[in-house]
Amino acid sequence: IQLYNFMSNNLNQLEKIVIMPKVRLADIVKVDDKVTLDKQYLWNITNKHVDFVICDRLSFDTICVVELDDYTHENKEAKEKDLFIMQVLRAAGISTARIRIKISTIEKSDLQYVNELINTYLAPSCPSCGLKMIPRRSKDGHAFYACADNQNCRKTINIEPKGEELP
Repeated sequence: IQLYNFMSNNLNQLEKIVIMPKVRLADIVKVDDKVTLDKQYLWNITNKHVDFVICDRLSFDTICVVELDDYTHENKEAKEKDLFIMQVLRAAGISTARIRIKISTIEKSDLQYVNELINTYLAPSCPSCGLKMIPRRSKDGHAFYACADNQNCRKTINIEPKGEELP
């Protein structure tokens, strides 16, 4: 709950995303039973969950998965489960952000990779030339989109950060 609340207050572009907690792996990964008839493999997918799925608010397409790796992920069984989930997500082409921190010490900077995945997925087309824009960060940490053809087109669009620190 703490991580959900923290992400709800600190991710970029909150008005364009939905954060879904505890999602079944089978609900975001489609497995073709023609590819595998291994019932154990299919059972593993249907009975595993990820901590959070970040989705596009309009299409509900998966942007990325966020996993909290706290002390409960240090034993052998948990590591094997995590490895299986990561392999399935990688095979499905779904980016995963792993937060390896004690939740009580989390800071906005710990969400930087999640924000990068969101900003990349939601990148607009350049209003000047029509090419896809690329998320960038200035030296002082300000996030913005820059035209992919920055040699000929210098158009930029701010990515407004939102959020606050945990009390």
